[in-house]
Amino acid sequence: YNGSDILVASGYAGYAACMEKLEKWQEASEFYKKAQKEAPDFVEASNYLYLAALNAMEVNDFDTAKNLLNKIVEDYKDSQRERDAKAQLIMIAQK
Repeated sequence: YNGSDILVASGYAGYAACMEKLEKWQEASEFYKKAQKEAPDFVEASNYLYLAALNAMEVNDFDTAKNLLNKIVEDYKDSQRERDAKAQLIMIAQK
């Protein structure tokens, strides 16, 4: 995938999805974050952050999840995941 940020990001995200299936949520979260960092302007970037946050929550890493969700709200205001991120932040605050 060398030479294409989007393909590299997609590769990271694919690996993260495999880790989710294996219930290796911490590793999945890390690879979704790598995917977003690789191609922050890619249409899927906010989704990668959202999935990273959900996986962080699976291992009770709520601080990381909050940071990731806040990044969506701040940096991806027009994304599909902005509302979802706000909803998750409300749910985390109630814990």
